[in-house]
Amino acid sequence: MKTVIQVGIYCLKCQTSVMKAVSGLTGVNKVEVNVDKHTVTVFGDVDPVAVTKKLRKKTKKTAMILSVGPEKDEPKEKQEEKKGAASIPSCCQKCETIYLSFESSSGCAIL
Repeated sequence: MKTVIQVGIYCLKCQTSVMKAVSGLTGVNKVEVNVDKHTVTVFGDVDPVAVTKKLRKKTKKTAMILSVGPEKDEPKEKQEEKKGAASIPSCCQKCETIYLSFESSSGCAIL
């Protein structure tokens, strides 16, 4: 079975977290991530709803099922086009964690 899910993938960190979340499910044979279309394609005998829930829980991103259907063999021309890797940043603002802390200088003092 082939399941296509739309997920916000903007950088390498997003791509890695999506791949880790989906590849851990039982029944997954192959996972393809398309950064340009913001989609992840999962091949194998796996429940599409379970994949979507896992993506939402592990990546904290919105995930929406686009299509579910049987696997089809793609022509060799399309497979060759996929080999060119897109240049994407290593981290985006949506993934970057910023920690802020401040100290108050007007602390309470007991004499």
